[in-house]
Amino acid sequence: MTDQPDPINPDIPNVARIWDYQLGGKDNYQADRDAAEQLNKMCLEVGAPDGRMVAGENRAFLQRAVHHLATQAHIDQFLDLGSGLPTRHNVHEVAQQANPHARTVYVDYDPLVLAYGRALLADGRTTVITGDVREPETILHNKELRGLLDLQRPVAVLLVAMLHLIPDDGEAEAIVARIREALPPGSYLVLTHTTSEHRPEAAVALAAEFERLKVTTPLVPRTFHQIRRFFDGFDLLEPGLVSPPRWRPHTPVAPKDDSRWMYAGVGRISPAGGGARQ
Repeated sequence: MTDQPDPINPDIPNVARIWDYQLGGKDNYQADRDAAEQLNKMCLEVGAPDGRMVAGENRAFLQRAVHHLATQAHIDQFLDLGSGLPTRHNVHEVAQQANPHARTVYVDYDPLVLAYGRALLADGRTTVITGDVREPETILHNKELRGLLDLQRPVAVLLVAMLHLIPDDGEAEAIVARIREALPPGSYLVLTHTTSEHRPEAAVALAAEFERLKVTTPLVPRTFHQIRRFFDGFDLLEPGLVSPPRWRPHTPVAPKDDSRWMYAGVGRISPAGGGARQ
């Protein structure tokens, strides 16, 4: 991640726009498309599934997790940190299908995300605000966020394909800890993270390709145990920390339908483990 949000530069590959392209979106530039195709080519060369498959798995998990929380856990407040571009069937749409009164705050510091989000999300129940995930206290005290979400009640916080953009392990763990401490019992953490567990050599090559292409943020794959530590203080819902397609799938998942590039999980703060109320 860069220290400050840069002006929109169509000539520099941007991780949010690359992700949008991998999802089949149109909010990207030629530099983003070229970088995505180079990343996909590298994955195929090392015998690994490409970014399109990974992005699709990740989005499908996100939708299942949000639907579960909105319907089964009766969560009606969602905070999506490092949300990226607001593509179709995103958090607010899935949540509002289950509960029309559900509220969602998207947080990102990318100027393109903010520009598009402000234009698209104007229903009174959804907004996008400027924020850097490395400064969670600033985000949680944002007046616009506080005007939409009641942090005295349970909230689902989403860190989806986000923490692998934070190079320092200690900083990434501290971010999650500060968020957990600020939330009331009954709140949830939804998380996905790129892993080096199954394809260590390919993961190194992927991270190096991000650097070579000068993408706006680095990519830091982590092991199962490193990712599991992000859920310290949370009770993991079944089936635990698994690859995204294997988190409560609607149908059985064949090996060919699992890229094994990520881990995904949903955790709940139990009454005994809740943080301080704000």
